[in-house]
Amino acid sequence: FPDCIVDAPEFVGDGWCDSFPPYNTAACGFDGGDCCENTCQDGPYECGVDAPFYCQDPSQPTMPPSPTQPPLEDIYPNCVVEIPEWVGDGWCDSDGDYNTEACGYDGGDCCENTCISNGEIECGVNAPYVCVDPSQTSN
Repeated sequence: FPDCIVDAPEFVGDGWCDSFPPYNTAACGFDGGDCCENTCQDGPYECGVDAPFYCQDPSQPTMPPSPTQPPLEDIYPNCVVEIPEWVGDGWCDSDGDYNTEACGYDGGDCCENTCISNGEIECGVNAPYVCVDPSQTSN
């Protein structure tokens, strides 16, 4: 993918859908095919298991739309993060500004009592809880 300019070229085509631009774009072959079920090939990661598919390739069959939630800025207006889709996805992003009060402690993902699995990512399985929410007394 000669027009694919990314910080980590090894992420392209590794079996893990990097769902955010510039990886999941036409220039990068929609993350080297990682983001669509029909084009993903296992690499260091197992397609659709280690990270959910997020197919943006218009040549691929579309899945029924998944339920949507209000935009992040409506829920957490002071949350400013690089990849807003990671907030409240069931995976505790304990680095950066995700696990902060402004971002609802990664949308609740970092505490066992507040995390909600999204059907593709199961809370606490691939990323440990790093609960810093003072309203949660355990985990």
